[in-house]
Amino acid sequence: MFKKSAAVFAALCCLVAYNVHSYADVKGKSLIRFETIPAPSLEKNLLGDPATRDIVVYLPPSYFSSKKHYPVVYYLHGYYDTHNRFHDYLPAITAEMKKDKLREYIIVVPDCLNRMMGSFYVNSPVTGNWETFITVDLISHIDKTYRTIPSAGSRGLAGFSMGGFGTVNLALRHPDIYSVMFAVSPGLFAPDGLNQALSCGLWDLAFKQAYGAAFAPDPSLEDPFAGIPEDGTSAKDKEILKKWENGFGNVKIKLDEYIARKEKLRAIRIDYGRSDMYPWIINGCEHFSKMLTAGGIQHEFHTFEGGHEIYEETAVKELAPFFSRNLIFE
Repeated sequence: MFKKSAAVFAALCCLVAYNVHSYADVKGKSLIRFETIPAPSLEKNLLGDPATRDIVVYLPPSYFSSKKHYPVVYYLHGYYDTHNRFHDYLPAITAEMKKDKLREYIIVVPDCLNRMMGSFYVNSPVTGNWETFITVDLISHIDKTYRTIPSAGSRGLAGFSMGGFGTVNLALRHPDIYSVMFAVSPGLFAPDGLNQALSCGLWDLAFKQAYGAAFAPDPSLEDPFAGIPEDGTSAKDKEILKKWENGFGNVKIKLDEYIARKEKLRAIRIDYGRSDMYPWIINGCEHFSKMLTAGGIQHEFHTFEGGHEIYEETAVKELAPFFSRNLIFE
């Protein structure tokens, strides 16, 4: 199943790569860079995934005609998704930058589709240290390779679904690295959210294995080394369920840890579709917003007409301007 799915996605990525090469500045230089970079944080993962990662770097229209340094927005894709997904929104965002309706910044999208079809952007002895890859390996490469403004005030983090969870989790844990976050339909639990998610019938075995490998890794088990609860009654199952709850859940504890940190985020925004097929995501987003308010943390909270999807309207008219308004520019 995994090999077949990976092959399909590889073919799609090649097709997308061919199409987006057409975007260039006035001198004909491509504004899109495809790279394969070292990922030392992923070495020795038990899934056998390579310690290299493909990334796509979208440069702003004036990059080659100026000597300016630019802020960077890192976009995290969803489960079973690809790093080339963001190309759909690039023409409209670039057009807005060219018309000076958006301040220019670099957009970086890493490929985080592993053998399990999703890394959840966390450190795990099974899947590898994805949190460290995003916050250390990737940022270090981008700052060394491109004219960035290498400070937290000029770094943003955005993501959808699993990537929305990664956005929330990494931004709260690393406000010394990122200052602005925008999460669309993030995987978050309200109280009893795990039970809601498991009972909705939409978490298939593949997703449970990926979730377990990320949040309840157990190298003593057979491949894929994922702790998965059976009937939830045994002592072992209860321990696994605690770890599963801590994955998308325990929002208040995570916020308390963020509040205790010295650095603070400059801007926070959460969006979700009112027709999202996963009701636990709707409840989780609402709960997260309430916890932010209770903690005295300013944020923007919006809903949109639609389901579990990041639409061009959201990406171009909401997400892109949000970073233009809130990042620090030269």
